[in-house]
Amino acid sequence: MRGGLREEKTSDMYLSLIDGNIDEKIGYIVEVLAKRHAPADKKGIVTVLECGIGGGSQLRKIAEYMPCNGRLIAMDILDLSYRASGFMFLRSDMCNINLPDSSVSVANLSAILHEVYSYHKYQSIKSVDKSLSEIARVLLPGGYCAYRDLGYPDNADDMISITYKGRHIVFFYHFFLKDFVYNTHAYEVASYGCEERADSVTLTMSKLLHMEFQRHYLSFREVVRGGFLAELGISSLRHRWISKQDGIKEFFLEDTTGIFNPVARVYNLMYCPLLSREGKRVYRMRGTQFDIFLDSVIADYAQKSRLFMTYIERWKEREGKEMYYYYSLEQIIRKGIELEGDYILFPAHSDAVKKITRHYYTRYLSTIATHGMRDYKQLILWQKMTPERALTLLDKGILQGHISPDVQAEYRKILMSRMGSG
Repeated sequence: MRGGLREEKTSDMYLSLIDGNIDEKIGYIVEVLAKRHAPADKKGIVTVLECGIGGGSQLRKIAEYMPCNGRLIAMDILDLSYRASGFMFLRSDMCNINLPDSSVSVANLSAILHEVYSYHKYQSIKSVDKSLSEIARVLLPGGYCAYRDLGYPDNADDMISITYKGRHIVFFYHFFLKDFVYNTHAYEVASYGCEERADSVTLTMSKLLHMEFQRHYLSFREVVRGGFLAELGISSLRHRWISKQDGIKEFFLEDTTGIFNPVARVYNLMYCPLLSREGKRVYRMRGTQFDIFLDSVIADYAQKSRLFMTYIERWKEREGKEMYYYYSLEQIIRKGIELEGDYILFPAHSDAVKKITRHYYTRYLSTIATHGMRDYKQLILWQKMTPERALTLLDKGILQGHISPDVQAEYRKILMSRMGSG
């Protein structure tokens, strides 16, 4: 990882933004530990490896499910030992894990491989492949690896035109896209067309580049919500689902100035006296109202506020060169099958492959783009097993509904070949 990003990737604001969805991030780990499926080493120790520790919230949650004979290792490429207090800390690179062969019972890879892809010295997809190889090496036979990252679009190279609506998104287009394409190795030869109007921009480019553009805008908005709003005296307290399937949330904001904040007046925030406390006003907003409010703040303060530009320039240095998408679900399962050695990584059971829609983001994208693509996470619970075992599971149909029959047939050929039968 580039040295200049260390402060940003370990800042309290950044960590607070990535600390949500704990149940999703460690669900597979909890399943394995709670059902006591994790294999122990020769000394009877069950070792869990958390790869990339963030703010430490996942570590603390996993610790609640650790067996009495368990050992929890917090691994990061940066020196974040202070965030792993009470746990064994290992400073190590995903592409060269400083652990012996067959020493880990369970590994957790939650939103870490896109970081490896973006920032590792290999500067290519080979860094992801090497990371998977290293995970397979350190896992005990029968051990598990929980993988979670952003879903890759189908037909990613197809060129499509999408119109993005609003002054906020026109600003973001100028602020982000050209530099992103120029600075990232994956899109250095990418091309895009643009037709700009006062309050909209039509971009013609690959689906993959559209997904990167949309996903980065969502990340950008979170920084404005979690950081810049607080500078205006408006703190984000909490949110709750009104209708998860429809992507509708309700947001609660607090006026930290202790007075009637002019920002609240300008944007007509709804004051809730019953929720207010200690002289601080609390504002309550439905998700669609909150979206309009936040996008209006972006449009109004862009280029006009030095503080706003400072916040988003810091975001751009941290995230603006990062790529979120590298392998589709089909591709990364294939990579697990193709690993060298006697063992491979393969989904452990029929519920070990998931696509989880990010309903709020998907709904929001549909309001600002003529083709807001589905925003989702792809999850796999891999198990280290022999090709023979993987073929048995494949023939039982554990990938049906997740992977097309044609691709499953390709998997089968690879497994048969590895077994010397084809």
